[in-house]
Amino acid sequence: MSQEPHHSGSKPIRKCRTISLLIFAALCTSAYATPKTVIISLDGATPRIVDQLNASGQLNPNEGINLLRAKGFSAEQNITIAPSLTAPAHIAIATGSI
Repeated sequence: MSQEPHHSGSKPIRKCRTISLLIFAALCTSAYATPKTVIISLDGATPRIVDQLNASGQLNPNEGINLLRAKGFSAEQNITIAPSLTAPAHIAIATGSI
């Protein structure tokens, strides 16, 4: 009886190894991925304006910006570029050039 030569891996085993390596690579990249950040820009709305809208009852205290504030998501101080224009300011935020 003649035996076929022994190969280092059959097709199903090679396919399994490839899939395993792909899964491993995906897990490694997601484990070291940069955390995501969501920035909400209220153009021209200072904390003082939001406080005034809250005091007058125009904003729901349990939704939107107030819900975020209640959960601790707010800025104590904002620093902008000069001149303070929306598009250039958003570019500065996105690129970190402030």
